[in-house]
Amino acid sequence: MNEGKLLSASTNDTYVVKLVGDVRVPLCKTIDECVETICANPFKHLTVDFSDAENADSTTLGLMAKLCIRAKSLCGVMPVIYTPHADMTRLLNSMGFNNISILSSSQPTDSANLLPIECVSECCDDETAKNHVLEAHRTLMTLCEGNEAQFSDLVKQLEAEL
Repeated sequence: MNEGKLLSASTNDTYVVKLVGDVRVPLCKTIDECVETICANPFKHLTVDFSDAENADSTTLGLMAKLCIRAKSLCGVMPVIYTPHADMTRLLNSMGFNNISILSSSQPTDSANLLPIECVSECCDDETAKNHVLEAHRTLMTLCEGNEAQFSDLVKQLEAEL
């Protein structure tokens, strides 16, 4: 698998976030900083592109859920998640992303001419990473009942460690 990376681009009132390769916990601080940067300013369109994601762990999914939830609450935007691969679409549906975004297998036209820039961040220490993992999984637990059962033990363990 290719090492994971996160790309982000914006133009006018549109943001695009693209996950590439194997996106996992080591990118949690980068992803969270990108979420904070995007949500700091109003926007009208948000696309999350999973077309080049080979894998996304549950922490990554939780942070993407955070972005989708905040986009809707802060800007009234229903994010579009571009997911042309059936296995990723099934995963996102099973996690409840269909409740907080529009899942689409059609490439978005609003991102065709954007030049993505990599979000860069230094690595985080274990405690910071655990806090990101905890927040991500708490967010996932709110999306659907199945997630609560699936992640409750992990959340309890992380809360005890912190």
